[in-house]
Amino acid sequence: MKFFKWIKNKWTRIIVLGITLIGTILAISLGSFYYTGKDPKTSIDYGGGASVTVQILDSNNKPANEEKTKLVFDNIIKRVDPLGINGVAQSSSIGKDGYITITKAAIQTTEEKELFEKMITTKPVLSLYNLEDKSLFKNGNFIEGGVTVFDGLNNKTVGTDDQYRVPFKEDAAKATMQNGSYVVAIELKNDKAAREWGKATEWMSKQKNKSMVVWIDHQKLMDKMISQKSNNGVLWQKFYAARGNLLGAVTIPNANGAMWNKLFDQEGLPPASSYAVSIAQVTKPLYGNSFVIQGSFNQETATKLAERINYGSSNYKIISKSSHFLTAEYGKSAFQKALLAGVIVFALIAIFMIVNYGLLGALSTISIALYMFLTLTMFTVMRGEYSPETIAALVIGIGMSVDANIITFERLKGEVYSGSSIRKAHKASNKLSLSTIFDANITTLIVGFVLFYFGTASVKGFSIMLILSIVFTLLVMLIFTRVIASLMVGLNIFEKRKWLMGVNAKKIQTPPSPRMQKMMKIDFVKNAKWFSIGSGVIITIAIIVFAATAGIAGSLSGGMNSSIEFSGGTVMSISGDSKHSLNTKEANLIKEAFVDSKLISTDEANIVYKDAAQKEAILEIKTKKGSVDDQVWKNAFDKYFQNKPTKLNSSNYLFQGQSITSDVARALVRDAMIAISIAMIAIVIYTLVRFKWTYSISAILALVHDGLIVTAVFVITRVEVSPVFIAGLLSVLGYSINDTIVTFDRIREKMNKNVGDLSKAKLKKMANEAIKDTIKRSLLTSITTMVAIIVLMSFGNATKMAFNVAMLSGLISGTYSSIFIATYAWVHLEARSQKRSQIRREKQFWKLKENEEQTVEGINNFKA
Repeated sequence: MKFFKWIKNKWTRIIVLGITLIGTILAISLGSFYYTGKDPKTSIDYGGGASVTVQILDSNNKPANEEKTKLVFDNIIKRVDPLGINGVAQSSSIGKDGYITITKAAIQTTEEKELFEKMITTKPVLSLYNLEDKSLFKNGNFIEGGVTVFDGLNNKTVGTDDQYRVPFKEDAAKATMQNGSYVVAIELKNDKAAREWGKATEWMSKQKNKSMVVWIDHQKLMDKMISQKSNNGVLWQKFYAARGNLLGAVTIPNANGAMWNKLFDQEGLPPASSYAVSIAQVTKPLYGNSFVIQGSFNQETATKLAERINYGSSNYKIISKSSHFLTAEYGKSAFQKALLAGVIVFALIAIFMIVNYGLLGALSTISIALYMFLTLTMFTVMRGEYSPETIAALVIGIGMSVDANIITFERLKGEVYSGSSIRKAHKASNKLSLSTIFDANITTLIVGFVLFYFGTASVKGFSIMLILSIVFTLLVMLIFTRVIASLMVGLNIFEKRKWLMGVNAKKIQTPPSPRMQKMMKIDFVKNAKWFSIGSGVIITIAIIVFAATAGIAGSLSGGMNSSIEFSGGTVMSISGDSKHSLNTKEANLIKEAFVDSKLISTDEANIVYKDAAQKEAILEIKTKKGSVDDQVWKNAFDKYFQNKPTKLNSSNYLFQGQSITSDVARALVRDAMIAISIAMIAIVIYTLVRFKWTYSISAILALVHDGLIVTAVFVITRVEVSPVFIAGLLSVLGYSINDTIVTFDRIREKMNKNVGDLSKAKLKKMANEAIKDTIKRSLLTSITTMVAIIVLMSFGNATKMAFNVAMLSGLISGTYSSIFIATYAWVHLEARSQKRSQIRREKQFWKLKENEEQTVEGINNFKA
């Protein structure tokens, strides 16, 4: 009867809890099965792809200079990967003499590879249209009323993009300042172009609708849409719905742009948003040889628009040199292994949370599942590719999600062990943990945003996943988990059954155990010096190793084991000529020849294929020291085979060599350092607002320490330093600041309870108490994340070893730096701050002097 009475009194909470939890589990399960987990996009590391090498030639058919090559390279990257989150730029490269190599994941068939090659090698053309989709120019002449470019009766395009090309001067668009605002200044080709431009703008200024649209490849896109009429394809449906107006077709799905871009991607096209470059209002005639486009530009947006205009109006050629399929570096099964590792990690976390926190642990398991589902769903909507870096960011996010639960639940258990009722303890834990969770995640979120906006392409995918992880962690943990936990506490099921939340009722209001008492006596601040010395020893060893290896190599860059992206080198491709195809057996023999000739090592050569059937092979060699002169390779080739049973002749094969400069890598490092610096400045500003300058400086010292330790580990262990090292380093900084802020938040809480002058001994005591209060949380969170990394490592090729080394060393360093380094620095800085404040008070520094009246003879020197 008591049970039914309890049900009657609590039925509303039970129904709400049941519907919410069952609905959440169903949403996660069905959403994962039918959308998020269905055909996920994987990076080249997991799923393979294709690589296309082209050469950029100028108007004189000579190799383009560095500036033009980079312009074309950057814009092709933006067409292939507009958000910059899929690592296209990271795996692509710029060589010398106008050579560039572009890679893309998820290309499996010969037809897909050919579409990708066509996208890259087809030079874009810039044209101008009004909103009625009529071209304003034809063959360089203004056509009043515009040229109709779509024959609706016969459903075909009229004319080509080359006929409708804008009369802009080559490479003449520039972002510049005018009257305090950024504008895009454009020069016209010649005097005739200026006259025709004047006519066009005069006519446009008199029209009711004065908008002018700058297009890239208008007719090519229209051709593609019309070609789908026969099978009623999606692109044709959109074009038909827009009544043959291309701008209307491209901008129909404004509310769902990501899905629209996904359709374009499936058709082998650049994103829909990359075609309509700009829409400008023409309010008056524009005469002269130049004009400006005004708008709400900042330097970045103005520069990007200028680059896109130059990209479509420049006079250059894109010559295809080679294309081939890329095999998955870690094998196609690696992604499945990463997923399996994720399932194991989630299961281990679920067991850990349930054992420690009972029903609340079960709730946190559902919350973590919801966070993961929301994060992965949003990443899928954005058409992000799953790579080792993004999976690592997800692992960090899981660690922070677990951390948010541990912070709250440990507070709750602490209040209960102190004698508080469950309701009171729940209320207090929510209140006290809110600022800790908020500050810890916001500082990491700042790092994520800085990496996305100021970081390089190699870390954008990582930063997006990190941002999504933190946003959904805050939403789920601060809203969903807390609301459901409040409903559960309101059922009064925990008061007499405290074991359901992982509390041992026998230990409530009892003295600490001998082991706990022993730990309570540890002076963490005093022992910090030993960890500082240990870090100093590691850094010193790294400096010695760096100096020795750099001396042996004869260059400063030799101090680290740099990948070819960082050191520069040579790429040599050997393939069959028009009469003779290269098969796998011959490719292996040629590889053996070059290894025997000491030109390369075994791991510097890789066999790739031109076709999906793997009948036409290409031997691709990447070496740091090889010559770009094909004759050197041919001589070694012929010398090796002249006395071999298998006779191969170098004249039957094509040798294509290009130099890989380290300029891109140097720019990568430079931009990463800028991003880290900006992130640190942002953290300083945030901690100054939320805390005090002593916390800010201490946090930065801890971050610098962690960065040095991770770098030192790479120097000592000789693990290869590649672009992924930067992503790993940035991951460590994001995680470390989270750990440090949790400790600092508890110190701040104790500082607020102590007013007046604080001696150094008092500060040490508070720091030690704060560490003792949070050390369990720090260790649990770090160990949980380390276990996740170790599980991923145990699957061998599921993630990149360099990233795992950076993460493990960074997690260890970040854990003890937040406990010892950061707090040790804070105690000394705060002691100095307190001492200066005391001196000022003693000298009455802040006391204003009383106003003294100046005596003036005959005016105010009278006496009563």
